[in-house]
Amino acid sequence: VIKIEPPGTGDPSRAHGPFPDDLPDPERSGLYLYLNGGKRSLTLDVGAPEARPALERLVAGTDLLIQDESPSAPGRHGHDYEALAAANPSLVVLSIVTFGSPGPYAGYKAYPLNLFHAGTEASVLPGGGSAGGSPDRPPVAPRPPVSEYDAGWTAAVAAMAALFAARAAGRGEHVEVSKFEAMANLGRIRLAAWMGDQALQNRWTNRYPGAGTFACSDGFIQVLPAGGEHWRALLEVAGLSTMLDDGRFDFQKRQFSSEDAQEIYGRVASRLAAMPRERVYRELGRRGVPVGLFSTVRDVYDSPQHASRGFFQEVDHAEIGPVRLPLMPFQVTGEQITLASAPRLGADTDAVLEEAGCAPAEIAALRRGGAV
Repeated sequence: VIKIEPPGTGDPSRAHGPFPDDLPDPERSGLYLYLNGGKRSLTLDVGAPEARPALERLVAGTDLLIQDESPSAPGRHGHDYEALAAANPSLVVLSIVTFGSPGPYAGYKAYPLNLFHAGTEASVLPGGGSAGGSPDRPPVAPRPPVSEYDAGWTAAVAAMAALFAARAAGRGEHVEVSKFEAMANLGRIRLAAWMGDQALQNRWTNRYPGAGTFACSDGFIQVLPAGGEHWRALLEVAGLSTMLDDGRFDFQKRQFSSEDAQEIYGRVASRLAAMPRERVYRELGRRGVPVGLFSTVRDVYDSPQHASRGFFQEVDHAEIGPVRLPLMPFQVTGEQITLASAPRLGADTDAVLEEAGCAPAEIAALRRGGAV
């Protein structure tokens, strides 16, 4: 995988932390290290006319070209598919765009926060059962760029399908992935409910009566009891068995009034707040109750499950030293997946251009003109 980065500044992710000792450095970005392990870095101003021959040589020997549109300048670096396909008829071009064209939003700027809210995801968050879903709370502002990651997964699937099609047909194609549409696709259940009978799902209708998110003494869990046996287990673990005999609550059918649901939640929440989350999680899980932990980053790094599968691998980075990074979220029988370090900015420029057939004099001219 060859990553083409703008000369001088590099990929925008290099400017995002976390950074060791909280000192910004484009070669020490934790986000860049996480996303770019094993790639080669080529600096090239793809918008410069003098760089066009070099780009065409690269494309001639490439299976897949991925273009990621700038959210602040949609369409600025888009390249004509027909012109690129002339250099390589089997080329698959994958364009990741903000909204996409045609359409009234084609030229709109949009950042991850805009796209997250435009795709309906924020309309049901924060959730949390009876304690969450309150219509008077403001929408959440997710810290990670959810729209970018979800668009990336969507684009990966689209790219694989296009590559298979290209090999079968002997010719490539142009695939466009809209970040806006990728986010809307996350809410397809809500969209289906609206199309069916115009049922509008939001943070209030999405609540789970009498259950949901609970704060324990050292963190949070989510519990979703379904049926009498689950409720019995939850109330017994919380030390509230007497509620099972209260005629106001139909735990078997899970039918409560709003007032009763709030009372159940309040009493359970009060008891669980004094208990360690691991104990609650283990005891409920042992009895078959749907329950999950809200893990911290430390929890994930220290997970014995991840350790047993070798999910984290130590990589030696030239600028930082040994760093533990996550591998791919899958394993292949008989193969050992390994991870290489992310490249320094432009580390592979000369080698990649030479492999593509650029003469040393041409590379030197591009360098003098600031195109690489």
